[in-house]
Amino acid sequence: MLVYAYNFPINWEENFLFIEENDVAKCLVYYKMLNEISKYNLQRHNTLFHAKDFDKHKDNERTCVVENLKSNSTINMTAVELVLL
Repeated sequence: MLVYAYNFPINWEENFLFIEENDVAKCLVYYKMLNEISKYNLQRHNTLFHAKDFDKHKDNERTCVVENLKSNSTINMTAVELVLL
């Protein structure tokens, strides 16, 4: 059995607003999960849905935005899971 191991580049968090969680890419804004982790897919999602609002943030400001989204991600996903129960 061939096991595919993928390294999720850390700069994709800031570039595309995604994190890797349980071997899938999770959007930090919409919490959408993308099963196929590829630069093209993440970049396309970011361009279509987030570029207008988030591309204005640069350097340290963008880092702060990503960190805020990451910290809110856990809280919001818990709330969504509770609603689904």
